[in-house]
Amino acid sequence: MADNRPPIVMEEVTDPIELAKAQAQWARCDRNTAWLQAHASEIYTRYRGKCICIAGEELFVADTPEEVLALAKAAHPEDDGFFSITSPVRRWPASMQINGEWLLCDDGIVRPVIRGHILDGHGAWIQAPFLVDTGADRTVFSAPVLAALALQPTIATERLGGVGGIVTSVIVATQMRFRHEAGRGTVVFRGQYTAVTEREALDMSRDITGLFALIVDQPGHVICLLGQRHWYTIEQR
Repeated sequence: MADNRPPIVMEEVTDPIELAKAQAQWARCDRNTAWLQAHASEIYTRYRGKCICIAGEELFVADTPEEVLALAKAAHPEDDGFFSITSPVRRWPASMQINGEWLLCDDGIVRPVIRGHILDGHGAWIQAPFLVDTGADRTVFSAPVLAALALQPTIATERLGGVGGIVTSVIVATQMRFRHEAGRGTVVFRGQYTAVTEREALDMSRDITGLFALIVDQPGHVICLLGQRHWYTIEQR
């Protein structure tokens, strides 16, 4: 099927008030993510197949994304940096470097991930870890993330094919937010993104990574998107 969606637009956020709010939320996200990584083996073993959420550096577990988010928000309504998982015309900024990480997942495999936020239907930013998928054509939101976003699809149904077969998906219009240059700035991608209704993976693919030079280096523990004045060199030791 031809992809007739409008192009994704990238914008750098410069408003100091919005930057300060984003930095505060990132700090809360970092604390919750660090807590999860410190307890990952125990959590993934004990709660395999469950929906989990870390808020206020505290674990919440439920059967559905809606239930686990409700538990976390009830206990820590002030923490908008919660981390939830289950066991997508170019305008370039002057300089851009978006760093990722190698994240231990619930199946014991370490995968390349870039953490970001997605704007939900109520105007709040929901944190999401994006798997860096160099072989996929488009960024895809998972079914649990779609449920948490509460967005109205712009295209009701679409069939999406891949290695795992054919799945049902929808198209949603929203924004994704990432931090760049060691956390000093924020970049937003506005566009229409695919969201599957039956799958767990949350992928960042070539509609986003194609705007950058992408480095995926597991031995060196590097995941990085480089644009414009940032570049890389290859040297022999």
